[in-house]
Amino acid sequence: MINKIYFRDGKEGIPLYYFKKKESLYLTIQVWVHVGSVDERIHEQGMAHMIEHLFFKKTKTIGRGELDFLIHQMSGASNAYTSKDFTVYLFSVPKVYLEELVGILSSLFEYQEFAYEDLEIEKEIVFLQMIYL
Repeated sequence: MINKIYFRDGKEGIPLYYFKKKESLYLTIQVWVHVGSVDERIHEQGMAHMIEHLFFKKTKTIGRGELDFLIHQMSGASNAYTSKDFTVYLFSVPKVYLEELVGILSSLFEYQEFAYEDLEIEKEIVFLQMIYL
């Protein structure tokens, strides 16, 4: 049961909201980015969703395909979605891996690196999702 939601200012003024659930062995971190499809102009349609996909590919410190492996090694899961107003990244791992997860998140948000070959692959996926959704 959630009794209280806490708030504090994070690094560079980023607001952090959290709650504690003592009986859980897992922790979940959600990163809400205030950008979604409503922010796109007509010639930019699908860009927020595309960036969401590319986000998981690689960084300067995490090689292509390593993110899923790292999260899996911790018995964790990651996912993301893009809505009209937000893009949300979700990460869940056992509590004992908090420090490792924070390191991974730091790499994802500070050392992101998009590659042309990933763009080519993901644009087909995002385009097909736009057609069928």
